[in-house]
Amino acid sequence: KSIQIKGNEIHIALSHTLFSTAPYSETRPELQGVYIHSKNTTTLSFITTDTYRLSYYSLSLSSPTTVLGNCIIPLQTLTELQKIISSYIGEPVVISRNETQIQFTCGSVQMISKLIHGTFPDYENIVPKNFSTSIILERDETTKAVRAASLFSKGGLYDVLFRIHPKEQGKGEVEILSSNTLLGENSVVLEGEVRGIENSILLNYRYLIDWLQVIDSEKIMIQIIDATTACVLRGLGRENEYYLLMPILE
Repeated sequence: KSIQIKGNEIHIALSHTLFSTAPYSETRPELQGVYIHSKNTTTLSFITTDTYRLSYYSLSLSSPTTVLGNCIIPLQTLTELQKIISSYIGEPVVISRNETQIQFTCGSVQMISKLIHGTFPDYENIVPKNFSTSIILERDETTKAVRAASLFSKGGLYDVLFRIHPKEQGKGEVEILSSNTLLGENSVVLEGEVRGIENSILLNYRYLIDWLQVIDSEKIMIQIIDATTACVLRGLGRENEYYLLMPILE
C-alpha cells in the first residue's frame, strides 16, 4: 500500500519542523528524526524536538489512509527528500513503508531508508493549554527587534528578554531587550495586541530566529504562562502548526 501527497505540501511541512531536530546522540536516536503521527486517516502530523523546543505541523490528506501510521524518519533522509522535491517541482511524492523501512518516489527518483526505532516523547501532554498572557505582533518587526537585541546578548546564553505590558482595549507594548556588561544594552518596544496579565520571559534568540525565518504569516501569536514555563508560538490563525519553546532560566 502507498500514499500520494503533493510534493510542495511535504516540503512546507519539513521546512517548518526539521530545524528542531536534535543533534547526533547515541543515547536518544529517536530525537534525530521527524516523528510522523497519524491521529486519524485524514491528517498527518510532523513533529520534531531537541528537548529545548518542539515543532509541530499537520497537513490534511486528500484521501484517507493508514499507510504511514506512526514512525520516526531520519533527519538525513528527509533533508535529501527536500532536495529531490525541489528538483521535481509540481511532482507528487508516493510513500510506502513496512516495519523497518520507508520508500519515497518523486519523479524519476526512488529513495529507500531505514526507520529509527524508539519511542518519541509524548508531545501532546507537554503542550500548555491555558495561558496567562497572549500577544500578537508583526512578524517582520519582531524579527528585526530580535536580531537587534541578539547583538547584545550574553555569549553562550543567547538570551533575549520579552517584557509584556498590557494596556486598555486589548492593546499593549512588548519590550524586546538584551544587555551585556561588555557591550551595553539594546531595547526595542513594539506595539501589538496584548491580552492577559503583565508578564516576561527570557528566550534563546537563535531558536526564535529559526522559527521566524520559516513562518509565512504576517502576524505571529506568542502565548505565555510565566517566566519558567514553555511558551507557544504560531502564525496568527494557523491552527495546524505551533512552536513550543522553553525559556532560559537565570
